[in-house]
Amino acid sequence: MAREVASLWHILAVAAILAIGIGALCGWILSRLSGTDRSTAFFASIPGGATEMAVLAERYGARVDHVAFAQSLRILLVVVIIPFALTYSGVQG
Repeated sequence: MAREVASLWHILAVAAILAIGIGALCGWILSRLSGTDRSTAFFASIPGGATEMAVLAERYGARVDHVAFAQSLRILLVVVIIPFALTYSGVQG
């Protein structure tokens, strides 16, 4: 497994950079549309652990309650939507 992960390091690095970039773009859009500050919108939009994002949000002066809510909502939507979509799309295996 370690050999396989090591052989795909470049794909993993690009995926990490894209995740941060897309999260930053979504944070900017959220900030513009909702009127919230940029730090709160950024940490609310970045995919990651809800606890880690809340801790980072507190460290950088963002609204921890908004970040925690957004991260919890993201997790809830993924847990509810993905299994339903896969079950009813007919995807096998």
